[in-house]
Amino acid sequence: MPAPPPPAPEPVAATPPPAPPEPPPPPPAPEPPAISVSALKITPKGGKVKAIEVAADGSITADSKPVGKVSGDSVQDASGTTLLSVSKDGSVSGGTAPAGLKFGAGDELASDDGAKITVNDDGTITHTKPKAKKADTIAKVDGGSSAAKREAALVAYAWLVAKPPAAAPAKGAAHTEKPKAGEKPKK
Repeated sequence: MPAPPPPAPEPVAATPPPAPPEPPPPPPAPEPPAISVSALKITPKGGKVKAIEVAADGSITADSKPVGKVSGDSVQDASGTTLLSVSKDGSVSGGTAPAGLKFGAGDELASDDGAKITVNDDGTITHTKPKAKKADTIAKVDGGSSAAKREAALVAYAWLVAKPPAAAPAKGAAHTEKPKAGEKPKK
């Protein structure tokens, strides 16, 4: 009897080709701006201004006259000067912003001195003055989404609450100090 045939050699596994490199992960989505822009109308309670409107593009009119724009994370006046700017943490800065002005829970805009602007779910905008015990209704907002509360609060603050910075006298403006009794006017 012949000898049994030798066992067949075990097949050698082929080395798999190297895996293609993984593509880099996509960049993270940009963070949404701190202010959501949407069309809305603010009707002040009393006062000189009858209506403040924000168009879907962020342009702001007061009684149909252009007065500013909501752009990115800021509110600007008609000349493009930033009045208020919102940072990622909700703090608000700008020429008319008091110390510690910041958005808190529920998109309430409050400052260190206790003043605050609140846009309520029914659309009323209230202002609590520093050290005051109760809030006064200053306006009503119509339109806009629930995400537009910050936008409404900033616009209401800029045009209904904040004291605009004093304008510098025009170049070459005459000195207009009143003379004291018995003095001649200064020229």
